[in-house]
Amino acid sequence: MKKTFTFVLPVLLSLASLQSFANKNPFFQQPTTGITMMRSTFLASNGNTADGNAVVFDAQYSNEVDEYDAVKLMNAGENFGVYRSGYTLSVEARSSLSDFDTVYYRMSGMLTQNYSLKIIPLNFQVYANDYTCELYDKYLNKKTLLSLVDTNTIDVKFLLDPASKATDRFMLIFKTNAVLPVNFVSVSAELGTNNSVIVRWATEEYNVKKYVVQRSADGSNFVDVGEVVSNNGAGSYSYTDQSPVSDYSFYRVLAVDNSLKTLTSNVVRIVLESAGGIKANVRLFPNPSTNHTVQVQFNQAKIGNYRVRLVSSFGQQLYAGSIRLNDTNGVQMINLPSSVRSGNYMLSVIGEDGTTNTQMLMVQ
Repeated sequence: MKKTFTFVLPVLLSLASLQSFANKNPFFQQPTTGITMMRSTFLASNGNTADGNAVVFDAQYSNEVDEYDAVKLMNAGENFGVYRSGYTLSVEARSSLSDFDTVYYRMSGMLTQNYSLKIIPLNFQVYANDYTCELYDKYLNKKTLLSLVDTNTIDVKFLLDPASKATDRFMLIFKTNAVLPVNFVSVSAELGTNNSVIVRWATEEYNVKKYVVQRSADGSNFVDVGEVVSNNGAGSYSYTDQSPVSDYSFYRVLAVDNSLKTLTSNVVRIVLESAGGIKANVRLFPNPSTNHTVQVQFNQAKIGNYRVRLVSSFGQQLYAGSIRLNDTNGVQMINLPSSVRSGNYMLSVIGEDGTTNTQMLMVQ
């Protein structure tokens, strides 16, 4: 039989949920220390508490919904609970933290306004050195690294767009810190013969099984293009990609140890210049873009008209416009639509002869 514990949950939880949880834990009377718990609360723009939940991690509890969990009683206003096995809970008592443990939040009734999401870890020091925790926002496709020892405050906007209020917009993902016996000293990419790209990297390593070279057209979505077996020592490696992406290719290297844990190198980019093209004479700044504006700086470019396109990583065109270059070293300002969310995009500048310069643009 599971043991019981006693602690006082924050007032952000409904009295009904607290009473339900207390009735199932007969020693629920005085606060105690040592309980590992994650408290999550939405605060409205006026500072008032909208709703919240708590998740307790302890080996004496299970990951099934049972009498030690408190089912959430939904109200007419904002609701913010934890989803598990078909139930929305105000309080969840689950087993000890493990790799890729995930807390699935469920919300409803959120107003079209700004909120502050406070995520407060209590007594998580036992996990802080071995785990990381990320808040994943499905609407923004954004991951935020959270502290496991201090209060985290995240600004959240709920818009008229119904997708911004999706019930499953947020989740917490816990991962173990994979410490691999390898250190990437350097990673680079250079042009080879016949339009190939040579990726080179140097490491300090021990017990590494292999390296996987990955390529991307946008700097975000990578695919495997080749493998190199480790020589189990400090050394240099290279891999030749015979089919790089036109214009720009991004590369990174994954080290895989004998237990199949992986460590990723930094990302490097190489420009592939096509004959008669605009070549590498276009620069975007600031990058990342702020306030939905970006300037296109030309260097020794042809005077004339240029088309500009912004495309998402899924190929959706989000902006199309045109600019006029009257100076070979001119600068043009582009105002992006406010509907463009934070993330990575590909911005293409297309000349009158059809030649194209495509670069990754980060929007904050």
